[in-house]
Amino acid sequence: MSARRYQSGFPRHRRLQRHPQVPVHQNYSFFESPTQLSIFQLMIEVMGDQVIVIRKDGRIVFVNEAAAISYGFPLHELINKLIMQFNKEKMSFDQWRKEYFEPVKKAGKPISFTIERRVKGGAIRNIDVTAVYMRYESKEYMLCLARDITDRLARIKEVKESEDKYRLLSEQAGEAIFTLNLEGHVVYVNKAGKALLSLPTSRIIGSHFKKNIDKRSLVKAWKDFLRVKQGTPMLQKELNIRDSAHRLIPVEFTASPIYRNGRVIEILIIVRNIARRKEVERLLRDAEKAKALELFIAGTVNEIRNPLKNVLDKAQTIIDKYKHRDFEFIGYREYKEILQSLEAMRDQLQSCCDTTSQLTMLSHKKAGLQKQYCQVNAVIKEAINQLRRHLDASEISLKLQLADHLPAANIGAVELTQVIVNILMNAIESVTGKGEIHLKTFYKKSEKKIHLVCQDTGAGIARENLPRVFDPFFTTKNKGAEKSPGLGLSIVYSIIKACKGEISITSTLHKGTTVDIALPVFGQSKHLAHKQFS
Repeated sequence: MSARRYQSGFPRHRRLQRHPQVPVHQNYSFFESPTQLSIFQLMIEVMGDQVIVIRKDGRIVFVNEAAAISYGFPLHELINKLIMQFNKEKMSFDQWRKEYFEPVKKAGKPISFTIERRVKGGAIRNIDVTAVYMRYESKEYMLCLARDITDRLARIKEVKESEDKYRLLSEQAGEAIFTLNLEGHVVYVNKAGKALLSLPTSRIIGSHFKKNIDKRSLVKAWKDFLRVKQGTPMLQKELNIRDSAHRLIPVEFTASPIYRNGRVIEILIIVRNIARRKEVERLLRDAEKAKALELFIAGTVNEIRNPLKNVLDKAQTIIDKYKHRDFEFIGYREYKEILQSLEAMRDQLQSCCDTTSQLTMLSHKKAGLQKQYCQVNAVIKEAINQLRRHLDASEISLKLQLADHLPAANIGAVELTQVIVNILMNAIESVTGKGEIHLKTFYKKSEKKIHLVCQDTGAGIARENLPRVFDPFFTTKNKGAEKSPGLGLSIVYSIIKACKGEISITSTLHKGTTVDIALPVFGQSKHLAHKQFS
């Protein structure tokens, strides 16, 4: 193949151009003829890397265009230059020969090394060199294939600095930080993580995360791990772990997938010890229970003491009035007074009995209910029949909107009747004069719950009183002979919670109140026949 034919296969701008004032036989003595030079030039230009040929005496005998661009000098200015003059540090020929030429020659195969090259203008560039010794017509040369890696090293340095900064921040973080591989083994742990588990690094790295999870949290932890592995982050989840002494530690964790090239490669977990927070929450709950118990006892004492005090007062009045009298019969007027006093005493004692009965009932409901079911609409109709006298005596319009084909509710008919009667009585008593009570039922499939909603146009409840409506003995009704002891909604709340239901109350003062009860569906069948109140 002739040089002319070979060169014609490449665009002119890809070919090295010889300087017109530099004859080939004088400066490119490595080649016998211009044809050899042209072929070699065309071959190395398609490579893109720098090609430099250095004679044994340290002089450059050939460079390609990529190398000339890197040095910053024209091709003809580089030929016959000593390679040592481009090193960052000053170097003699003997030093260059011992450090580079002789080792390459002795190796008998290509070897690689990195040099710092001083280019035009004094800038220093990092060059990765692969060099090989070769002989040509009894002369010795070193052929070098070079690549500028300055920018790559700068990026590596930036990444390393970023990693060092991250590691420093990680080590100084107050929360435990773990990195897991996709099999669940720990590949990194910070100082706080070692302190949390009370273990050295050697016993944590390489171990599986399940090793330190409390057995009651294992299933949940594994499910969360699989979800994060698939790319779903977990935020502020709670579980229990155990340290090296098998102490139980409640923790809150956030787990995030680490991506590379669009794929999850590791999982980053930040763990916070929440034992102190849990202890504070427990103390707060205990304080709330103590406060509730204090109010409960005070309410109970008040509800029982006052009627008993009235009974004692009435009895003492009768005793004081008649203990010094000597009589054989009692007049009609005095008889009526004694009878009225006895009736009042009876009513007060009955109030005490009612209060104790309701307290007993409240205690039973809190203890739990047996599994029963009922048809909500049928129970509503039965409860309305029980309250018909109260409804007829008022100016209230009761409107029903009961959904068809409701599934059976997971609550007994007796308990639900008590709930509805209490809710309706509160609604009736809150409406003065003309007003409306709306009762509706519907099934919410997404929740698998039956909703019973009672809405009235009564007096409403003040915002500050809403949080207390379920407290025992709390009532907004006027004090007097007909006042309620304030246990109705407490009993309702206990019954609903015992059957795994929910109850919420919203109210606007002077506009009305809405009670929303959500009852779970009975597990055996969603469409049981009307076996009760049918």
